[in-house]
Amino acid sequence: MSQTYSVLVGDVGGTNIRLNIRRISKDINTPHIIINRGKLTTQKYPSLDAAIEEYLSTYKNTENYPLYAVIGLPGPIKNNEIMKFSNIPHWPSANGDEYAKKFGVKKFIFLNDFTSNAYGVQTNLKKEEDYIIINDVPVENGGVKGIIGPGSGLGNAFLIKEPDNKFYTIGSCEGGHMDFFPKNKKQFELAEFTKKFLGVELLCVERLCSGQGLIPIYKFLSETEKDLNRNKDLGNKLDALKDMNNLLEVDKLNIEIVNKGLKGECLLCKKVLEFFIEIFGETAGNSALYCIPHGGMYLVGGLSIALEDMIKNSDLFMKHFVNKDNFKFLLEKFPVYLVKNGELGILGSAECARRLIEKNEV
Repeated sequence: MSQTYSVLVGDVGGTNIRLNIRRISKDINTPHIIINRGKLTTQKYPSLDAAIEEYLSTYKNTENYPLYAVIGLPGPIKNNEIMKFSNIPHWPSANGDEYAKKFGVKKFIFLNDFTSNAYGVQTNLKKEEDYIIINDVPVENGGVKGIIGPGSGLGNAFLIKEPDNKFYTIGSCEGGHMDFFPKNKKQFELAEFTKKFLGVELLCVERLCSGQGLIPIYKFLSETEKDLNRNKDLGNKLDALKDMNNLLEVDKLNIEIVNKGLKGECLLCKKVLEFFIEIFGETAGNSALYCIPHGGMYLVGGLSIALEDMIKNSDLFMKHFVNKDNFKFLLEKFPVYLVKNGELGILGSAECARRLIEKNEV
C-alpha cells in the first residue's frame, strides 16, 4: 500500500467553512482516509486563521497534524495571497506562505474556490452518484471544460489541456462580477428594482445569479405579480428583513424560498425559482461562449444542487442556455453536467494536495 500523508484540505464559502483532515497517497487510485470532517460558520470567526487555529488545535503533536494544507477561498488569489474575501467583508486579506510558517506545515496553498472546483471535476466522479447529464451530447477528448456555480456568490473557471500535458491547466476568473445585462423587459425591470432595493448604482450578475438574488427576485415578483399565492409566514419574515448583509438570516430565508417553491407550498416561491433558472441558464450560456466547452460545461454550487430536479425535469435551463442570437447551433453541442456532490471543492483541494505529494513526496 502507498504511503499516506496527513493533509488539511478545505473549501470556504460566504456561509460555511468546510475543513477536513485527510491522509492522502500520491496514487490517485488509493482512497483517502478521512480523519475528520469539520463544518464551521464563517460569520463566527474574525479571520480565516482564527477558524483554522481552532480546528487544528485537536491535532497538535499528533501523527495526523497536516504536512500540507490546501484550501479553496472565495476571491482573487495572486502569489498565494487572497487580496479580498468575496462575501466575507469582515475578514482581512491573508497570505498562504505566512500561514505555512504560522501553522508549521511545509506548504499552505490558497486556491480560488473555483480553481478547487476545477481540480474536483478531474477526480473520479461517478455518473448519477456525483453528477447527472443535462445535455447528453458527445464529449471531445481533451476539450475545454467550463465551470459555473451559484452559491453565496457566483463563480466561474475553465480548464484547457495541451496534448502533451498530463493534467488540465486551470484558469479561474471573477465572472460573477461582470455586469448583469437584462435580456428582456421583465429582466430590465428586475434589474432596476434590485438596484433600488439594494441601494447600488451598478449591478453585477452575481447579485441575481446566486443566493443573493432569490430575495430581490421574490420582492420584485411580489410587487409585479400580486395575484400569485404566497406563503404568509415566509412573506412576513421577508417583509421584516431589514439587512441584506445579515448573511445568516438571508441564508435561512433562501432555504425557505427554495424548499417551499420545490414542494409547491408557495406559488410565488416557485416563480422565483423559475425566474432564477432562466437567469442562470442565460449566464451559463454566456460563460460557455467565452470558453467553448466541448469537454463539458459543469454546473456546480449549492443552488445547482438544490434545483437539480427543476433543471433536469424541464427544458427551462437549456432553453435559456442556448438562446444566443445566431449561435444556438453551437451551444446545443456542448455537454452539460450538473454536479450533485456538495464536496466538489473539498475533493478538488485534496486532488491539488495529492499532486503536491506526487511531485514532492517526502
